[in-house]
Amino acid sequence: MFGPDNAEAMQWFSAAEAARLLGVAPDILANLVIKQAVIGRVHQEGKSRFVAIHRSTLDQIASARAEYLSATEARRRLNVSKVFFERFVQAGGLRRYKRDERPVLVAGEFLATEIDAVVAQLIKRVRKKARVSLPIGIQDISVRHGISNAKIVAVLQDILQGTICPTGHVPALPGLAGLQFDQAEIEQRVRDNNPDVALSVDHLAQISGWKPAVIKKWIQGGYLNAVEEKHGKAKRDVVPVSALVRFLLTYVPTAEISKQLETKTPYLLQSLRPAKIECIVPPQEAGGAHRGLLLRSADLARGAQLRKPTIRDLANQMAQVDFIQC
Repeated sequence: MFGPDNAEAMQWFSAAEAARLLGVAPDILANLVIKQAVIGRVHQEGKSRFVAIHRSTLDQIASARAEYLSATEARRRLNVSKVFFERFVQAGGLRRYKRDERPVLVAGEFLATEIDAVVAQLIKRVRKKARVSLPIGIQDISVRHGISNAKIVAVLQDILQGTICPTGHVPALPGLAGLQFDQAEIEQRVRDNNPDVALSVDHLAQISGWKPAVIKKWIQGGYLNAVEEKHGKAKRDVVPVSALVRFLLTYVPTAEISKQLETKTPYLLQSLRPAKIECIVPPQEAGGAHRGLLLRSADLARGAQLRKPTIRDLANQMAQVDFIQC
């Protein structure tokens, strides 16, 4: 079917054989060959279709698969806990490759070479001190030692950037586990790295009067920036105060203006049409009424300039009156 029975023919494998060698599903591999995502041969006999892959192609795929590690494999290579691993990735210690960034049939999200490189780089930065208050391991920078998640990430970023250097290394402990740091230096850095106060969605709803579902729509639409916070397996979005201030300086909820003007949002939007002020519609659920509509503060200011007399004209008139009175 694929040529004479010779040494070259022995280099070809059926989809089932190739899949078994690679540890993937035969149907997936066959479909990739059919779609020409993987180099191979397709032979049609009646209603039957035969797929074959050359050994060289299998070797390339196997080599690519070996270069990438799953999260569990990467964590074990770093020799750290699951929680610390997620914090390390969040701090930028490792790049997580998306599916479309990886070679075909590669499931691992992390490059083994990058894992080894970051470990070697941190070990190379060891700077022994004459006096160390108390040596602690890198995994001691944790919530259990009274450090919040946000501050943990900030300290890890300082370590990765070289602002904080290890003070020792235990070769018997592989990966990051052997790195030691000065506890006093870490504690000082935690005090210096005082991040924004952050509000949960529910807390922000309580103090603002906005509905939690509306706040989530603003976050989903990218208008209100939020940070994902993890507590064990649970996840939630928290809004830094700085992000809230930027949001309030840029946008105004139509519900707030309608409430202050004692009108309804549809009437408000209709009155803004002559000034060509359009509202921003965050992601909405299908079939439901539009909620969480926003107006840009700059658009409102521009619209105010379209009235007669304009605000600028009124300001000039007031200035002239003051000048005459003087």
